[in-house]
Amino acid sequence: MPCACITFNQPLWLKAVEITKVAALNNIVCHLGGFHLLMSFLGSIGSVMLGSGLQELMGFVYGADTVEHMLAGKAVARAIRARLLIQSALTTLLLQQITHTFGDAGGDGESSLTDDDVGDIANLCTTVAEGERDYDNTDILQCAILQKVDQQLQCVKQRLSASSRTAKLWVQYIYYVDVCNMFIVAERTGNWHLHLQAVHDMLNLLAATGHTHYSKCARLYLQMMFDLPTDHPWLYDVFIRHGFNSVRRSDRFWSGLSPDLVIEQTLMKAIKGRSG
Repeated sequence: MPCACITFNQPLWLKAVEITKVAALNNIVCHLGGFHLLMSFLGSIGSVMLGSGLQELMGFVYGADTVEHMLAGKAVARAIRARLLIQSALTTLLLQQITHTFGDAGGDGESSLTDDDVGDIANLCTTVAEGERDYDNTDILQCAILQKVDQQLQCVKQRLSASSRTAKLWVQYIYYVDVCNMFIVAERTGNWHLHLQAVHDMLNLLAATGHTHYSKCARLYLQMMFDLPTDHPWLYDVFIRHGFNSVRRSDRFWSGLSPDLVIEQTLMKAIKGRSG
């Protein structure tokens, strides 16, 4: 049986869930806004990285006031861009530990990548860049050379984390940014299962950094969405087959947006006057 799915920010979402439960409105599903959830998670990353040098690092590019907003989860576009650049720089340093050239200096020698492996990676990148784009084909992720690189990176991360608490903090930072990437990919592509996995991975950090409202609501939200196949199979099928958990203005693969972001950019913007 078709049902209605309505998106709310966290405070309104909690009230809406209470109303639907009390009034027994079983044909209404409350969807938690992903954009504001991502903002809260970005603020959690900023909280856990205070005093690590991240603020000073961002200060080389952005102004002091802007950096404070970025660490608090505001200025989302700049915050995501800065975190992606920093993660790329850290990953480059880790990759230097497993390449053949740097194997004697920091790697473990025998398990480092050889020149042939590096050549295979370059050929793979060329093939992906020049080949036809088939977004439904994920066989590329099962490539042996990619799995080898990922395995070696995990070994380097474990070794560095065991030897230094500072290194362990920055390795965790890489993981947190990966969760952000996962969530953005899920929203952009309308991947429902990836969306739930990303929300699940956010829970621990949200709770650890004092974002209790979002940590509690996100956990309740996950429990409700896991029951979606049995409670509302029609809506679940729509999310899985068509990716309608995201809002699209075109049929392009990477055009999905979080519903609460669209609400902020269209409905809320339209009713606001010049004075705000």
